[in-house]
Amino acid sequence: MEDRSVRWWWFLWPGLAQVFMGREFDGLVRALVFAVLLNAGVLCTFVWQEAVPVSVVRVVWLGAVVFWVGSLLQSLWVVARLGSEASAERRDALYRTALQAIVRRQWRLAQESAGELLRLRPSDADAAMLMAAACLLAGDEARAHLYLNRVRSTDGGKWEWEASHLAEVWKEWSNQRFDEDDEKPWESN
Repeated sequence: MEDRSVRWWWFLWPGLAQVFMGREFDGLVRALVFAVLLNAGVLCTFVWQEAVPVSVVRVVWLGAVVFWVGSLLQSLWVVARLGSEASAERRDALYRTALQAIVRRQWRLAQESAGELLRLRPSDADAAMLMAAACLLAGDEARAHLYLNRVRSTDGGKWEWEASHLAEVWKEWSNQRFDEDDEKPWESN
């Protein structure tokens, strides 16, 4: 995945942030309009001093400043919106990775993916449930119960049934008798 972390210098020139965030055409148009306004302001102020009235020079500079401020605000909005889309794509990829890891009995990978999800959004109950399931399957019951308790307290107890159900299913499952030769799901990694 490409690095889309925001740099402060993206906002110095209108359109630069859009170019770096993948909206090349929009960014190029903004950059060109600002360049024309800036060049007109410089030419009117320093080259055509006697040919251009002072009121026109002020309007040109005011237009350049207003355009720069408007572009700055729009660039901040674009970066925030596209950044949240990239973050949503990353979270979706992490969910898929965690679920696939559980299906493949790769408990450590499932825990790492769920842990990254929780770092991105600590209040994510789905990620906490994934982490609890991965911990239970890996045999780390104490850690799993910490995440189950975390889920129970999320959104005013809205997840109480899911967390309790997972704990009950695990209790029933772990109480089953296994022969010594049987593979125990939580010990496969």
